[in-house]
Amino acid sequence: MKSLTFSLICFALVFSSTILSGQVITLSKSLDTVTKSSVAIMGLDSAGKFILIGSGVIINPNVVLTAGHVNFKTLKQVYGNNCSETGYISIGNNCFKPDKRIAFNWIRSVETYPDLVNKGVYDYPEDFTHIADIGLIFLDQPVLNITPINLPDSNSLGRIKKDDLLLGAGYGITKTLSSYIKDSVQKAIRLADGNRRFWKPHEISVINELWFKTSCDPLTNRPYLGLCNSGSPLLLNNTILIGIWDNGGSTCPTFMSGTRIDNPKILKWIKEYIKMRIESLLK
Repeated sequence: MKSLTFSLICFALVFSSTILSGQVITLSKSLDTVTKSSVAIMGLDSAGKFILIGSGVIINPNVVLTAGHVNFKTLKQVYGNNCSETGYISIGNNCFKPDKRIAFNWIRSVETYPDLVNKGVYDYPEDFTHIADIGLIFLDQPVLNITPINLPDSNSLGRIKKDDLLLGAGYGITKTLSSYIKDSVQKAIRLADGNRRFWKPHEISVINELWFKTSCDPLTNRPYLGLCNSGSPLLLNNTILIGIWDNGGSTCPTFMSGTRIDNPKILKWIKEYIKMRIESLLK
């Protein structure tokens, strides 16, 4: 719990420090030609500049699934009250030079699972293992030419096989020039490169019915999930969504964690809310 709390504080610290110092943070997703359903979730600051808020995954041409704390309250908490209510998903390997952007409204288009309604990154409870950190973004314009990721069957995480492959792909900070950030945080940021990461089934374990955890990044032996990777997917064999990562950023041996999408209650909420919202749009 301390690790997660530290990570969320770092999320806000990095961005506020960057603004104060006037330095530059460069964010992008490394080349990933397979998991095209992963998207960046962007906002606009008071100066009209694009800022990266989190990651997400397309589960319907009109719906992106992300972390629950990737919302307008977090945007305002980190960047101030003058942020635009217009958000965007960015599709492509570089979120600041995307192949395509699709707009949405942070107030009307975002639905958060009841556990985190009206909560931002600063309001995240210390005991997080009893909540589901997921949210849905409904798009007025459908995402075309990208196949949505499939939702899992109930409790799929408990039935993965030894030959299955689990991977994650999100957007992350690749470089920072801010002198205000502590060295330990800088190291975590540099490793949040947005690259796809693979885990073997024995490296994924269950915390409880709502949360899973993994060993650290098998490539670097450090957490790859960091700032702005909240909401990136954990995929089973590249086609089935198993979980949504929460924000990481600590150093090993601390584990990384996320919310299980294979929980029957969560699956039901996702499917029913999508059905209700899309049917209302068609009326």
